[in-house]
Amino acid sequence: MTKKKNKQVPCYNCPNCRVCCSSEDAMLDHFIRKHSSWKVDRPDTLYNQEDEINVPSNIHCHRDTEETPQQDDNAANEDQVNVPSHFFFQRDTDETPQQDVDTSQLLLILSNDVELNPGPTFSCKWTSCFKKFINYGELSAHIVCHIEGTNRCQWEDCHECFSAVRRFELHLLRHLYDNSEIFKTIDEWKNTLPDGKINEQRTDLHMCPLHLRSKLMLLLFDEDFSIPTGYYTIEEHYKYLELLSIRLPSDYEKIKNNFLLKRKYLGENWENDEGKCPTVQFNTAADYSPTPKDIYTVASYNENNVFVSTSRPELCNTYFSGTTLNKGMRKRRKSNENVQFNVDNKLWSDILIENLTNCSNALKLQNLVLKTLAEKGFVTSKKQSFFKLEQEACRLSAHNNCTTGTFVCSVFKNKIEDNEFYYVRYVESGVYSGFMEQKYLYFLKEHFNVADDNVLLHQVITLEDINQMKIDENKHNIKRNRPDKIFSHCVDKILPSYVNELNDNENCDSVQLLSYVVLFSPFKSKASVDKPEKMFFKMKPQDLHESLLKLVYDFKINQLVTKSRCSKDIITVPAVVNGTLLHQSFVLNCLSGNIKAKPDLFVKSARYESNFVESGNISLGTSLRNKTIQLFLKKDYVNLFSFYKKYFPELNECNETTVETSEPVLKKRKTIKHLKPINICRSELEKRVGISNKDTETDISEHFGNLSIFKNYCCSLLDHGTLVIQMHDDSGNLVCCLNDYCEMDGSFKANDFIFTTRFCQETGDYLDCTCKIYKTLLNVKEFNIRNEEFLVLDSSGDNCVTCMHCKFVKLHVLPCLAPDHVQCPESLSRIQHFVQKALCFNNQEIVEISRKPEIRKYSVLIEGDEYPAFVHFSMNKRLGKCTVSCTAGRCRSQKSYKRNISTLLNSKVCRHLNLFKSYTHMWEDLIHTTNDNNDDEEQQLFDDNIDNEMPVSVTLSTAAYNNFNEESGLWNFKCRSKHSPRLKDNNELRKNIIKRDQWNDSNLVRCSDGCLKGPVLFPDIPDNTCPCGSGWLKREDDDNYSENGLTIHERQRTLTIYTNFAPVKCDIHIRECYNSISKPCRILWDEGDLDCIHVLSRDTAAGDEIGWEFVSMVMNSSCTFSSYCQFKNEMYKTRHNKARFMDQTVFLNFWFSWASNMKIDFRIPCGVCGYGPKRLCCDGTNVGVGFRNSNYEEITETNQALGINNTLHRRMDRCFLKNLNGIDKQEMINLRTTLDYIARKELNEIKENEIIPERDLLDRIELLKQALPSEVLGSFERFYQMSDNERVAYSNVLKMLATTASITSLVPPAYCYKIQLLLNSPNIENDRFNSIVNETRSFAPELRDLICESLISNNEILPDDIRLFLQYLINESMSLQVTEPEPPVPQLGTYNPEKFGRAYYFNESGLKLRSVRKFSIDNDSCVKRNIDHDDATLEFEKCQKLYSKVQTSARGTSTLFLWFCADHGHCYGFHMTGAEGRKDPALSLYSYLETPPQDVFYDFACNLQEYCLNRESGYYKNVRFFHDIFHGYSHKCSNAFTASRLQGFESVNSEICEQFNSFIQCIKRSARQMSQSHFCFYLQFFLNEWNKKKKLSYEKKIRIALAGLV
Repeated sequence: MTKKKNKQVPCYNCPNCRVCCSSEDAMLDHFIRKHSSWKVDRPDTLYNQEDEINVPSNIHCHRDTEETPQQDDNAANEDQVNVPSHFFFQRDTDETPQQDVDTSQLLLILSNDVELNPGPTFSCKWTSCFKKFINYGELSAHIVCHIEGTNRCQWEDCHECFSAVRRFELHLLRHLYDNSEIFKTIDEWKNTLPDGKINEQRTDLHMCPLHLRSKLMLLLFDEDFSIPTGYYTIEEHYKYLELLSIRLPSDYEKIKNNFLLKRKYLGENWENDEGKCPTVQFNTAADYSPTPKDIYTVASYNENNVFVSTSRPELCNTYFSGTTLNKGMRKRRKSNENVQFNVDNKLWSDILIENLTNCSNALKLQNLVLKTLAEKGFVTSKKQSFFKLEQEACRLSAHNNCTTGTFVCSVFKNKIEDNEFYYVRYVESGVYSGFMEQKYLYFLKEHFNVADDNVLLHQVITLEDINQMKIDENKHNIKRNRPDKIFSHCVDKILPSYVNELNDNENCDSVQLLSYVVLFSPFKSKASVDKPEKMFFKMKPQDLHESLLKLVYDFKINQLVTKSRCSKDIITVPAVVNGTLLHQSFVLNCLSGNIKAKPDLFVKSARYESNFVESGNISLGTSLRNKTIQLFLKKDYVNLFSFYKKYFPELNECNETTVETSEPVLKKRKTIKHLKPINICRSELEKRVGISNKDTETDISEHFGNLSIFKNYCCSLLDHGTLVIQMHDDSGNLVCCLNDYCEMDGSFKANDFIFTTRFCQETGDYLDCTCKIYKTLLNVKEFNIRNEEFLVLDSSGDNCVTCMHCKFVKLHVLPCLAPDHVQCPESLSRIQHFVQKALCFNNQEIVEISRKPEIRKYSVLIEGDEYPAFVHFSMNKRLGKCTVSCTAGRCRSQKSYKRNISTLLNSKVCRHLNLFKSYTHMWEDLIHTTNDNNDDEEQQLFDDNIDNEMPVSVTLSTAAYNNFNEESGLWNFKCRSKHSPRLKDNNELRKNIIKRDQWNDSNLVRCSDGCLKGPVLFPDIPDNTCPCGSGWLKREDDDNYSENGLTIHERQRTLTIYTNFAPVKCDIHIRECYNSISKPCRILWDEGDLDCIHVLSRDTAAGDEIGWEFVSMVMNSSCTFSSYCQFKNEMYKTRHNKARFMDQTVFLNFWFSWASNMKIDFRIPCGVCGYGPKRLCCDGTNVGVGFRNSNYEEITETNQALGINNTLHRRMDRCFLKNLNGIDKQEMINLRTTLDYIARKELNEIKENEIIPERDLLDRIELLKQALPSEVLGSFERFYQMSDNERVAYSNVLKMLATTASITSLVPPAYCYKIQLLLNSPNIENDRFNSIVNETRSFAPELRDLICESLISNNEILPDDIRLFLQYLINESMSLQVTEPEPPVPQLGTYNPEKFGRAYYFNESGLKLRSVRKFSIDNDSCVKRNIDHDDATLEFEKCQKLYSKVQTSARGTSTLFLWFCADHGHCYGFHMTGAEGRKDPALSLYSYLETPPQDVFYDFACNLQEYCLNRESGYYKNVRFFHDIFHGYSHKCSNAFTASRLQGFESVNSEICEQFNSFIQCIKRSARQMSQSHFCFYLQFFLNEWNKKKKLSYEKKIRIALAGLV
């Protein structure tokens, strides 16, 4: 073989002929096919040497002959090259190759070249076979091996059976040869034959692809021709035509003419009608033309790709017209998968009008026929027989597992203006899809006077409609899914009544019902010898019953798989209409006819009149087809185009004249496409949180002087900050890392970093940020968004609020990245140089962003990720070791996110840490500082024991609960003051405090008891005169004049007022008028209102500052009442030994009356979430009162009037591997353990002491296969044939399914329809696919990884076994039976914390909405004994919560249980209980919250889910349960309960309960000795302080966001 060098195209010459090829593999392939007759044994062949099928290579296209290929004399030598028969096509020639050609070297060249450039692959679609081949020739020779040992076809979804091997072989090969993607032209098929020519005596026409038969120009031989069994050649076809013309000459001419007319209508030119082939030359001799065939040409595609174009289909790439020589570029998807709205430079609107105009006769006729049917009484509002039959067919077809197929057809003969027309309505689905056009239409033409010019074919409901109905059906959670019962009820009762009604119609002259067919087949055939199949089949006329049954059977056997039409065809495909009514019908039948689809687009809902185009003057078209006909007939094109834009929203995304298709993209992890920008204006935000511009400017001046907060951030970032641009592409997308700032005060954080991302969209460029301010702004208010949309802040306007990171990127970074920016280093400004320096890190996987002695921080960006992740290397000098940890939420849910640096290289870690294994130079210097003797990570132990030292506080026994008013919902402890205390930041209070500070020893006299003698307190002089008219004040010249008027001592009352420094005794006076004749008018003192004093009793009072001081000390130092009194006594004694503060009992009464006088309504919801929170956290805390002082009602008290409800299912009924009849429970436990072991083994999580011997493991796997569902078995058997990444993703799913957790925890029912969309729509648009896959991260990231890795590993096609596996999980999740909750009804008198010991703020009134019900599982003795579970879990997933340690705060003391908003920290209330358990969160939510939240965080979420689903399953069916991060690390249960693995939970504060536990300890020491009444108020007061603190923190974040605009 010689090689000619060419600068542009490499050329390889054949040594035997003049063929020139562009590659070595093509050259060798040509040599073997044309010049060789040897055979090669390849190691990967499917046949052994002794079992080799010794047939010619064209066994599938030629009959066997007695000729044998010539053998060379040196065939037995060591250099012999044996080529298997399936590697080439044998030629009938006497030529022998040149003896000096070393063909073994040629094979070596081929094998090496194929390894370097394998080209396209062809996969075997046989079930459980996943072999791939480089050309279809090898594949065709391989697939026949599957025939041995079976008579059933298992190619994809085909399950046909065959008795003859030959028929089975032909059927199997047809799966390959009928693929129009492989053979697009007749020449491509001819190239697979010897010499590229057809042999009249040997070429088997069975192997001619259906869509290419007519290209042979053989009379009567097309896609509808039924070939006899056995070999069938062209010569035999001539004999058949000759025999037909002799025996049936008249029929022959009729058949021939119809055939030629048919081909003419299809646009083919048949000049020779005698069955010859003028365009195909048939040669029986094997002469070889030495002219080389131009089968290879090299064409440049772009700078990065080169295509080798070829006409050989087995070498063609499936994505382009040639074989690709990739240079580091990925494959692109086929561009024809995108919807084209402009064809041949035509607008979609032009195509629409053109198609409708060509079908105008059919449009008008449908309108007239339907009107006639209604006028003649064939259908009325009360008699809708054929309408109802059609709707019933669609309903059953849309229901899962209900029917295999339905076919309903009605044929009407109409006489309109002396012309007869046939109106055929039909609905087909399932196995009967295509039955009308392929078979039944010809049946009608044969038995009725039906022709193309007089028949209107109306497909009422299209296959597209039925598929959409299936999707909508899956969205609903059906209580009891019994498809067999539904089908039986329909067949036995519903269908017969409609058929009888159809038979009762009386024909008239203008309308006749000629025929009808109603055919419904069950989903699962239960036919037997004694019991026929329960198929409903009725038709008219009855004499055609048997004929139609044969036609149905023939259709099922010979059904043609055609491309399904969709409604978009009317605007994308210009129809070629020959003018006949039938062909116009074909065009219109692509339009959706479902009158119940998209009801939001129509004025009125679907009704009887909606089946017509129009009814009188009222337009009621509620389907795409009816609305189109209605508007077109009215020539209302403006509304027609407007309606289509509403029906197809994608038309709005383009300009008004043309719709361009998007660039093809990969179905892989891409940037989010569906962004929804939200605009938050400054004025709106200021109004919402009550912040003014003046307040913002004050905050700025306090912290930053003359600089604005944003300018201060920019300066700090430039001075000592970090900016890293880790991704910046040509489209403008940007990912950068920069320093954060404090969300509370806006100060610069030198050691904290965030990521800011820029998304470039057609609608604009948007910025997203991971900082807390950005997330706070997104949660300012609720937005109505679709599930596929992703919220971002719109920062385009000058008055739009966003974080300072986005503002910095927008104002300073993006302008420096503009293409026209000056790049000269000498002319760069500081900010430009700063940005250019940051740009040096573009496209780097790992960037160091901070380095300090104790910690190093890196930013890691892996290909396919939208955001980087932070990785920290932390040094613990005390322990002498260094740990590396990943901060990504998904990684933190796994145990592999943190490792000792000394074990990093040998450990199984997350993908971000795994990247560091290749960058050892970044951290190898830290290894020497670690302590290798201590590889185990220390765990910090948290002591839940309580402090039993309780200060002796006064016990308050309140026998009667009279401190709470149920009507107003307010507390009222007794006191003399009626006014509300001033708030601590009130100016009036400040003035009075300064005034009382003057009451000291310098200004007042100290009494013997240590008290100061204070001023007299009396009412001020009123502005108006007294009622008697005597007046409050004398004239100045009067002898009795006094500037204070007339005051007298009030019954010798002396009030002791406790101030900050001393007790002060003040006499209380009353004011009288100067009426000396009768009883004078009097004014009493205001009991301290104007003086900001709270008066407890006649002789005890204190300033409001005393109450606030106590509150501050409680919150800061856990001060008790007795310790506060002691503190004040010590302070008083420093001034006088005998001075004393009030008694602790008196002070306790003072404080409760002072606090209750504020009249606080504690029923306040979260300011953002309102009364419908989406995420809630809950926990119990060891704070309570002594049992002797409590009389609360347990929340578990059931309403006996509701009876006992049945428990529908338990733990083992909801898990993946359910307990099966016939298998011991212990054996099922072993099987679950085996499944867990297999998954963890693949994930390298098996410890040495857990290793199972290989033989025992194989035995366990075999037992496991018997217990696995059939839908899962296929993917499980392929487990070890998967690619590495796909196997890891599959293992993660298996690991979660191996536990006894409910399947709903992995696939929540509320999100099942999302994954169902991916399974039901294989040709889903790329943007939609990327959006759904991205959203899957927020509820099932493991399934998302499995789908993506399966697509990547299987040529962008989701394998059927994975599809079945996912479908099984969806079905199991959606089919969960539930007990519906009681309707929420407010129960009056149930909001009384004093009486019941609980107060929840989930509704405005705080009332209880539902009573607790009792379930049968509550009577189970085993359940009663178990505190933490109903059914035991497996050992490897068993989690224990030591309720015995936390169930009480102290012996004989109650426990507190509380709910919090996980996003904003607001407390939604509490209830008291004797011992915390799963009942508390489950029953409190059910009783008080109308609509359950989406997510619940609890420290024992795994068993809380079990408790909830065992009882109130209807209420909790769509709730996701998660462990809080604080307790999640100690759990061994399913990873499904870990929230950090999900996207969108970064801002959730699941540790809010633990933070509150730390806060609420401030009242713990005082609470135990209180009465229930005092405790509940005390708790509510400090809960209110907590909520105000959280609200203030939230407002501070908003302030900082607003300040960033200045």
